[in-house]
Amino acid sequence: MNLTSMNQKALWLRDKQAVAIYSISRTKLWRLGKEGKIRTVSLQEPGMARATRLFDAKSIEAYIESFLPENQNKEESE
Repeated sequence: MNLTSMNQKALWLRDKQAVAIYSISRTKLWRLGKEGKIRTVSLQEPGMARATRLFDAKSIEAYIESFLPENQNKEESE
């Protein structure tokens, strides 16, 4: 499975997948999640020592698209 088809099928990605698909550094990805700019979820059940953090692909895409020139013009006119 290549990254393009994985991106189309997966709604939630691990950090390594998101970094590979969207070319965002792991540090920035985690910071965006912490700041609430992209959606994340922690899969940690009771008794587990470590959790799995997943990142919402659509929220990453929306964040990236917010930097497109046509979106910046919309924000300036509001």
